[in-house]
Amino acid sequence: MKSVFPNLGFVLQTTGLATLLAAPVAVIYNEQVPLVSILLTAIAFFVTGFLMNAFSRRRAMDFRSSCVLIALVYLLLGILGSIPYVYTNAFSDVTWGARLTNAIFESISGYTTTGFSVATNLDSFPRSIVFYRSFTQWIGGINLVFLLLVFFYSERILGELGRAVGLNHVTSTLRRSYNRVFLIYTGYTLLFFGVFFALGLRDPINNISLVFSGLSTGGFSPVDDFASLVSFPVYVPLIILMVVGATSFSIHYGLFSRRFEKIILVEFLTMVIAISVFAVGLSVPTEFSIPDAFFHVTSASSTTGFSFIDFGALSESVKMLFIILMFVGGSAFSTAGGVKFIKVLVFFASIPWVVRGAIKGQLGQFTFQGKEFDPADVLAWWLVLLLGGFIILISALIFSLNGFTLTDSFFETTSAFSTVGISTGIAGAALSSGLKILLGLVMLLGRVEIITILVVCLRPMNTVQSNHQTPVPIIPSPP
Repeated sequence: MKSVFPNLGFVLQTTGLATLLAAPVAVIYNEQVPLVSILLTAIAFFVTGFLMNAFSRRRAMDFRSSCVLIALVYLLLGILGSIPYVYTNAFSDVTWGARLTNAIFESISGYTTTGFSVATNLDSFPRSIVFYRSFTQWIGGINLVFLLLVFFYSERILGELGRAVGLNHVTSTLRRSYNRVFLIYTGYTLLFFGVFFALGLRDPINNISLVFSGLSTGGFSPVDDFASLVSFPVYVPLIILMVVGATSFSIHYGLFSRRFEKIILVEFLTMVIAISVFAVGLSVPTEFSIPDAFFHVTSASSTTGFSFIDFGALSESVKMLFIILMFVGGSAFSTAGGVKFIKVLVFFASIPWVVRGAIKGQLGQFTFQGKEFDPADVLAWWLVLLLGGFIILISALIFSLNGFTLTDSFFETTSAFSTVGISTGIAGAALSSGLKILLGLVMLLGRVEIITILVVCLRPMNTVQSNHQTPVPIIPSPP
């Protein structure tokens, strides 16, 4: 933990600095109480970060320390980031217990890019809080706070942090790769803001909030009636924006460098084909128009969570279709949640390999699409899929014991685990505090990933083993 606290302190301080971007919005709209809440939030991040830095010395982190950092960051972001909601009583709660629970739930939902919300009066929200709420998704979605860490480490020791965060080489050095991530996603933010503005979305806060939520695959709506924002022609670029957010950054970088890794390209094409097939299939047995089907299938598969229909009224079979889409999620090395397409592809492709290994008593090398995988990585991906399903199952059973149907319970917990935010109506202001806490934990587990939590919880067996780098379920870096 000696290496974790100073780095955690730095992350919190940089988050406080980013939070201040919401302050000018409050000043422009003359919102004094929200301004105070934003300043208090920034101060809380600064002070907490300063104390962690003051009583410890920054050291290089190994993989386990990096995993601990990730888990603590998202937990503390959710807690400290709830201050604006608490201070302004954004959800009009009567008791302090409900106010704290709802505020932390909303904050965790934002930073994990889930998009579940307890807000029922968004149209009356202060504009600065609407901006802040969506901006938390952009911060969490592109791992901004982790990107900033790279400027304080040498290239030699950046690998462990990169592996833990899930960012890979796309250029000759990790630092350059991280720099490209920030610049390209910032460019997409400005580009789509301009596109939506040109198409008639002239309210700057609603516009940028939609871009933040779409690109980060977060799904927070800036207004009560989301359908009012997605009428044609805004409809089309919004679908494109969700796909952009769910696409591996390696693809985005490849567009500029004209270099595509085969396995990444296969994953992207599989995602696009799956969205198309599911969308057409959904429009046949339901009253969905093909455009509406494409919108909602893309929203579920990209784990964005934008919607303007009543999911609670859908048939059981259609809900199961969306459960599958949400569980799989988008591409690896993107802002999307879910277990990712590449893990599912490798899972099915590796079944014969595992069977042969069980017969022979030894696993050989596994190759997929011309890429050799370490057997430990493949088995780790199997573990992610199985444990992810187990967490969803247990959580769904708890919800079903509280009076909700089993299908709706599975829908809701899958949406939380995959950080989607589409709801059948369960996740909302009326949900009990205990179940909100459970959903919050599932959102955190889904965001930081199962392997990260296992690495945090399992102690190294001895000194020699602790220095061995634990295989991580990420796509191997391009050669």
